[in-house]
Amino acid sequence: EGVAPNETVSEALNFSGGVVVKNTEDAMSSQNITQGVGENITAENESNGTTLNGDTDGFKKENPLTPAVHPQNTTPSTLPTQPPAEEAIEEEFPPEPHDGKFRLPIYWTTVASNVERRRVFEKKQGGLIRSLNALPRRVSGFPAVELKTLNELRQKSQLEFDCTGDNATTYPPHAVFCKEQRQLVPSMTKFRIETGKCPHGKQVGCSGSHALGIRAAFLNGDEWAIFAEDDADFSPPKRMYEIMHARAERENRTLPAELDDAPLFWLLKRSGERAAQMAKAAKGQRLWPIDWSSSKDKEVRRRYQLAVEELKKSGEMAIGVQLFTSRQAPWQKHPFKKDGPFMREKVNKCKTEKAPVSPPDLDTGFGVVRVMPSSGFYGTVGFAFNRAAIRFWTRMLWDIEGFDQGLHFLRFPSDFPTKVQCNADWMYWGLPPDPNLAFMTSSNPIPLATLDTQLDVKTTHGTIRSKPRQFDMLNEALNGYLEYLDKGCESGPGPARGAEEELKKSNMTGSPTKR
Repeated sequence: EGVAPNETVSEALNFSGGVVVKNTEDAMSSQNITQGVGENITAENESNGTTLNGDTDGFKKENPLTPAVHPQNTTPSTLPTQPPAEEAIEEEFPPEPHDGKFRLPIYWTTVASNVERRRVFEKKQGGLIRSLNALPRRVSGFPAVELKTLNELRQKSQLEFDCTGDNATTYPPHAVFCKEQRQLVPSMTKFRIETGKCPHGKQVGCSGSHALGIRAAFLNGDEWAIFAEDDADFSPPKRMYEIMHARAERENRTLPAELDDAPLFWLLKRSGERAAQMAKAAKGQRLWPIDWSSSKDKEVRRRYQLAVEELKKSGEMAIGVQLFTSRQAPWQKHPFKKDGPFMREKVNKCKTEKAPVSPPDLDTGFGVVRVMPSSGFYGTVGFAFNRAAIRFWTRMLWDIEGFDQGLHFLRFPSDFPTKVQCNADWMYWGLPPDPNLAFMTSSNPIPLATLDTQLDVKTTHGTIRSKPRQFDMLNEALNGYLEYLDKGCESGPGPARGAEEELKKSNMTGSPTKR
């Protein structure tokens, strides 16, 4: 089953059944893309099938929850030997289930040449993601640092090629890119990129690859989606769920059906709900001083005006959640550090006070903090947008009107607002600053993803690290939080403070006026 190459997006949206695309891919020559803030982006992903149906948004679909799933054990693997670049690699990954049940999509980006990273991601993360009832979808990254592509973009700042028909590109890196992109979005017949003010090379590769994933989520009608890189590690939410599940069994309780059915989506929605609460508390105060309407790029201003009008008309708030930050500072004085005073006091209270034990699924110790461009929350190894944010960024970066004709035109701004750059972790944090329309956060104090340090072996300049980076303070905070989920409790009404009030003292719920 599938969408024919000449089928329009509108026709695909009216397709009564699902579109299931079995994914195989060739790995051909092209260089790795490295992310602008230190994590590598490379190519590997998982098979895609998409279910499309239309409504007033043009691209929405229903997302019923699925039955409970049981966590699967995953074990670290060693990096396989990279095959010769000229050797075509044909791989098959498990096809997407076609049962009409909702699974949170994770669009993970990788370039086709880096076969080892995509194999490692699928082996280490594929089963883990599926055990959380999420769905890994590979996004073939744009080969921006491949030599011929890099030279062309330096000369003209734009590149265009056909993906189908008599004039389809035969240049191997572009042909493989087209093939894998059409497995994700079958309607794409032509691709064009205009780099604007973005520096050529890794920044275009990183930001552009995430833009490809965001566009796919838009076309697939996803209400929420995670965008990740091939060195992302989703073990933190799995560990949280396993402890919640074990404690519920120990206390003869039943977890909420939504949590048991889709653990990662439940945790993500909890972050989204906290973001919405914080946005309301901001009472309309602008969250960063200058927005996209100040750009000298006339087309950016036009698109921004349309995107804001769409947000106002829909009544939806655009919400973003960074799942992991590579910056260590937020973790230095973290209240959930395993041996920190907050944890000692909290666990001691649980032992000495006869207060009601709070089920971990009602835990109020989970918070988010507001982030904005240039706020120092580095890293796009994993982040999530709701439907409104997906729609906003698709409108800002893509010529949406061309999708029905199979034209996929990615345009970066020729001028950015103050404090915004082309780095993915600056640009994508730049949602509208009006908290009535949008709110961008980071899942601090507790990460919903982390970095696979075994894969984090290359710097942004392509050199090999002497040893993998470590995130000791983050791990301390995560382990402390897991201990709290397992052993902690919350005081009931009365003079004793609960976790929510304790965290407010540390400003960990994220004050919109102070963070």
